Amino acid sequence: MSEEKGKLYVVSTHIGNIRDVSKRAIDTLNYCDLVVAEEIKEGSILLKNLQINRKIETLNEHDGTDKVDYYIDLIKYNNKQIALVSDCGTPVFADPGYELVKKAIALDIDVEVVPGPTSIMTALVRSQFSLDQFLYGGFLSRKSGERIAQLKQLAKEPRTVVLLETPYRLLPLLEDMTTVMPDRNAYIGMNLTMPFETHHYGSFQQLYEKFKELRIKAEFVICFEGTLTEQPYTASTYNNVNEDNFNERLDILDERLDILDERLYILSERLDSLSEIIVAESNNKKPDTKKKTITNEPPNVQQPDTADAQDND
Repeated sequence: MSEEKGKLYVVSTHIGNIRDVSKRAIDTLNYCDLVVAEEIKEGSILLKNLQINRKIETLNEHDGTDKVDYYIDLIKYNNKQIALVSDCGTPVFADPGYELVKKAIALDIDVEVVPGPTSIMTALVRSQFSLDQFLYGGFLSRKSGERIAQLKQLAKEPRTVVLLETPYRLLPLLEDMTTVMPDRNAYIGMNLTMPFETHHYGSFQQLYEKFKELRIKAEFVICFEGTLTEQPYTASTYNNVNEDNFNERLDILDERLDILDERLYILSERLDSLSEIIVAESNNKKPDTKKKTITNEPPNVQQPDTADAQDND
């Protein structure tokens, strides 16, 4: 390798079918000094299948910030070319590589993304739901109560929603979805891009009943339709302002308006009081001694001219 400036490559690989790995991804992995993967086993299998001989190290949820700093130092101070990969698909979506990329960018390290297959877009296209706009909801909470609360918010979303989850949580997730929105149309794509991929359509109630009997364990992606509403599409809809938040904001606005009315009332009273003081002072105003000559003569009596007074003597 030449002594060129270090660089971080974010390399997308396949999501199931090894033939989907791009030539650019293979060339990048062959070129780099080091491949950083979530797990040694998965990373080694990937390189072996692609017939690539490169040193491999890990970065996963068990590693602290020291591991991120270690790779940053290799790139920044040792001019190493490092390729970041995930167990499948595009790194950073749902793995610890996010912190490495974030810090590299913050330190002005060159970061190049090598795009590739994504289960999210593959599922969305196959779902036959609207793709004008969609929401990536990621992974929901592992706890049922929190997950149901999240689903209640997503149930109000007008856009198509796509979720990811681990294979062993499919049934608990479907059960909670049936509780929140049993009749919502949904799609589940399993083992996408593989010869044995399967596609499942129906309401959440129907899908729950189906998988409760089948007991299938596989990699999957869930998509479901946005809520059908007669409300016009507005900016608040786009920002996903749900009804509860909207009512809460109205309450806050009402409180602030009450405070404003009270302050305006107090200001008005003070202005009235000030006006009364000004009028009263104006009525009791004393003559200005600097502008008028004070005499003992009654008001409105003109003083005789000095020259005339001397003539009369």
